[in-house]
Amino acid sequence: MPPPLEGGRHQPTSDPLWRSKRRNFVVLIAVVCVLGAVLGIVAIMKAGAVPSTTPTHTHAVRHPSTSGSQLSAAQIEQILRNLPPASTAPASGSTTPTTGPTTTPTTTPTAAPTTSPTTLPTTSPAPGPMSGSAGYMNGVQSYAVGQTGTLWDPDKMVPLAAITVSAPQFTTSDASGDTPQYGYFATFTVTVTDTAPASSGDTISPSDSDYYVLANGNGYGDGQTNLGNTDKAEGDNYLGANVATSGLSPGQSTTGTVTVDVPSQHGSLVYAPDGTALGVWTY
Repeated sequence: MPPPLEGGRHQPTSDPLWRSKRRNFVVLIAVVCVLGAVLGIVAIMKAGAVPSTTPTHTHAVRHPSTSGSQLSAAQIEQILRNLPPASTAPASGSTTPTTGPTTTPTTTPTAAPTTSPTTLPTTSPAPGPMSGSAGYMNGVQSYAVGQTGTLWDPDKMVPLAAITVSAPQFTTSDASGDTPQYGYFATFTVTVTDTAPASSGDTISPSDSDYYVLANGNGYGDGQTNLGNTDKAEGDNYLGANVATSGLSPGQSTTGTVTVDVPSQHGSLVYAPDGTALGVWTY
């Protein structure tokens, strides 16, 4: 109805003008309905083309920047033209599962076991000088007191003797009352065993004069410049005292003492028959 005037009276209105406004309102409602129908059709078409992405893309095609009442037919057509094609999404995923698992199981299990069992046994048993009770006395071998060194026949390549050196005992005088010139008498107990095969006929003649002490960078004892009172403190049970002149035969053994006049309680006992050092026992 036309709005009333002040005082309760109604303002006269023209009926054609009111009807024109009502007609425009109806047209506006129709445009909105048509736009909603078009957008619904577009959403249904997109949902049917890509079934796997329906929950995520149904709302993505709508453009919130434009209202339904302001869109014309040309704008709707332009929106439909700009929609992306729906046939490109699943094309690239068809090739991925075929290439990955075919290459990995064929190469890994074959390379590892072919090399490891062939190389390890060839290098481990190679003989060579080593320290300890199984060592070769070709050149100088290092031991600790209490260990047994093995002397080898370099010509026949057979074991010749086993030599064990005990830890030294230190004194400042001998049984005769003699005193050391350098500070201490160091007395070692040495056991020599002829370990050569009986068929080799190898003999060995142990002697305490085959040993000297290396301390503070200098040699002390028999055959050394720093002899001191070594010979005075030799004693009756020196190494070689109970061995025949022919030496030890295979299987025979002897034990004796080696006494050296030394300057300190730390050093090395060197086995050097004929002046050639073959074994060193550190104390």
